[in-house]
Amino acid sequence: MTGVTDDDAGIASGVQRAADQLGGSTGITTYVGVGFAPALHGTDPFLTSSLLAIAGLAAAGLVAWRISMPAEVMEEALG
Repeated sequence: MTGVTDDDAGIASGVQRAADQLGGSTGITTYVGVGFAPALHGTDPFLTSSLLAIAGLAAAGLVAWRISMPAEVMEEALG
């Protein structure tokens, strides 16, 4: 945040926060891949961790979609 004007402070803070979140999720993905590597003989641990991360993001997206959906629209979507 050093050297940023007052007008750009909010944007700089958002970029910093996004970078922090991306770094944390990348680290967790790597640790999961390395942790599952002994159990998955013959598969690439980074491919496995990427697939697990994608599955987690999909699950989080479904939860966020469900939470943000108004009740009337959800009833119509479900039938």
